[in-house]
Amino acid sequence: MNKKSNGSSGFFKRFRRHRLACIGLFVVMLEVILVVFLPMIMDLDPYSITAVFNGPPSAEHILGTDTVGRDLLSRLIYGGRISLLVGILATAISVAVGLPLGLIAGYYRGAAETVIMRCADIFMSFPSMIIVLVMVAIFGNSLPILILLIGILGWPQPARLVYSRALSVRKMEYVEAAKVGGSNELTIILRYVLPNSVAPLWMNVAFQISSAILTESSLSFLGAGVQLPTSTWGNIIYQAQNVVVLYSYPWIWVPAAICLIITVVSINFVGEGIRDALDPRMKR
Repeated sequence: MNKKSNGSSGFFKRFRRHRLACIGLFVVMLEVILVVFLPMIMDLDPYSITAVFNGPPSAEHILGTDTVGRDLLSRLIYGGRISLLVGILATAISVAVGLPLGLIAGYYRGAAETVIMRCADIFMSFPSMIIVLVMVAIFGNSLPILILLIGILGWPQPARLVYSRALSVRKMEYVEAAKVGGSNELTIILRYVLPNSVAPLWMNVAFQISSAILTESSLSFLGAGVQLPTSTWGNIIYQAQNVVVLYSYPWIWVPAAICLIITVVSINFVGEGIRDALDPRMKR
């Protein structure tokens, strides 16, 4: 118990020393709070159309209005909610698929290892954006389908991380002792192999969330992501494809672009902080 406590204490101490990671964590937590609670506090409605089209920022509309008169602050906040939701849920699906597959491949090896790892290689050999575009053309581009597609296509990364760690953990003395003691394989995997194989996965989760957010935003920018009137940062930026909007009405797309950049950079800083805290030897 003391070892776990000391390990957790050491992790948080090392994480706190990574200033950019702490700043990134603060920014992400602030964004989550804003996208969840600000619509209720300010009674924001991303679908309400006003009489002001392409209106610049004003006291009534803090960030202005878009080409059809919708309040841009409302759409920015709700767009952030969708973009963050896509990142978190898609990553959860990737981990839910990749974690057990990586454990099976690393612990049992043999045919399971060959099939799972070759499938991972095949998934990673094709550009995920091209695959998503094809799948969207076949199954549609609703929000649940996009989350599912991005999540499934992201499973090889967590699978390979867990697999590489499980290969070494399965040879440890405590695993051999458990086998000699008569523990069944499921118990050994859940009690010994799994807890000692997930550390690399935590390093990857933050990077995978930011990657999923970028993928959704890229799809929306290309017009193949979440469709209007649902708001995401990607389809807000999509309006900048219109040259008139790009140069004459920057308030329509610049805030969403800034939020997207800040979010992705902040999440990546958190990932770097977790990586350095879990394995100080990797710190540069």
